Formats: sequence, C-alpha cells, structure tokens
Amino acid sequence: MGNNGIGCLPAGWVISTTGVLMLVWAFFSYLIYVFTSPNVPVCFPPLTGCVAISTAGTHGEIASIFYRATVLPAASFLGISAYFVIQYLSSLGLQSLPAFDKIRCLIGVVLTPLFLAIAEAILNGYSTTGVFEELHILFSGLAFLGIIIFELMVAYQLLKSEASRGNMLLFLLPTCALLLGLLGNSVFNSKIIEWNVFVLVSVWLVFMGRKVSSALVHGEQ
Repeated sequence: MGNNGIGCLPAGWVISTTGVLMLVWAFFSYLIYVFTSPNVPVCFPPLTGCVAISTAGTHGEIASIFYRATVLPAASFLGISAYFVIQYLSSLGLQSLPAFDKIRCLIGVVLTPLFLAIAEAILNGYSTTGVFEELHILFSGLAFLGIIIFELMVAYQLLKSEASRGNMLLFLLPTCALLLGLLGNSVFNSKIIEWNVFVLVSVWLVFMGRKVSSALVHGEQ
C-alpha cells in the first residue's frame, strides 16, 4: 500500500479500531444510560429493540456526553478507514471503471461520514420531534445506506478476485445488512433492524482491518 497508516498507526489497525469504536459508541452509550438514568429498559437491544441507538444520546444526561464525544471521532475515522480500504484495493490492482472508483470514494470517504455527523449534530444531545426528528432519521438512513453500499462495492471486488471464505464473509455481512434494512420491517421492529444493521457494518470494518493488516504483514502488493 502506498499510504499504509497514520504516523505509527497501521492502516489495518485504524480500520478495525473504527469498527470497534462504533460498537463502543453505541453499546457503551446504552450501558451508561442504563446505569445513570431511572426507569430505563434493560435488554440486549439487537435482540429486543427496547431502545433506539440515539436514545442514550438524547435522554440520558451523562450518557449523552459520552455519546457525543464518540460519534464525531467515529464519523471522522469512517472516512479515513474508507480511504485506507480504497488504497488497499489499489495495491491489489483491483481498480474498476474510473466512474465506479470515484463513486465509491465519494460515498465512503466524503458522504457517509458527513451524513453521520449531520444526523447527530441535528440531535445535539436533545430529544427532537417534528422536522428535526425527520431530518435525523433521513441523514442517519443515508449514512448507513452509504456504509452498506461502500462495503458491498469493496467486498464484490475482493470476492470477484478471489472466492475465499474471508472474502465471502466480507460480502455476506453488508448483504445481510441491506436485506435486513429493506425487508426486515415485515418481521422485526425498526429498532431491532437499526441495531443489527449497525452491528453488521461495524463488524465488517473489524474483519476488513484484519485482512489489511495480514496483507501488510506478508508484504502483499
């Protein structure tokens, strides 16, 4: 890879840590919300959908501080991670049509982190209603649709180049996230869908980071 990290932080580590940071942002915000706020439903949200991801950031005074302190770094690292993933594909010679590459870069590096930052800036630590709530939902949806599309585009190229188990997993994770988002409403409530899509795209980053790290260790070009 031509640009394989930030300072002493290797690209693979940055990508995996971004996935972990996103999971920490969501789950730790909820845990802090449970322990610091009264009458909070205690559950495992991906299974029961007892609360939305953003609830801790708008209903718990202490939880909202942690929520807002982690969401902006997470959004920034999403863009950085997308850039490193694109660099990794280039190092493998997996370039596609120029338009395809530009769209992938625009979605992953620019639009997805921007939409996520806007979605959470609209909340600003407060529960919203009306047009602001609709805008939050819109930009959140666009952000996670962007993540899914970016991950699918990357995974498709990797799977096309080598049909390995690792590449198949990288393709299945965003595929499941997309199907869940499109078809899950007939079976699950929206909060369950939200949590599980979030977990799937975050776990993808963890595995993608491990793949990039392995490639760097073995000097893959």
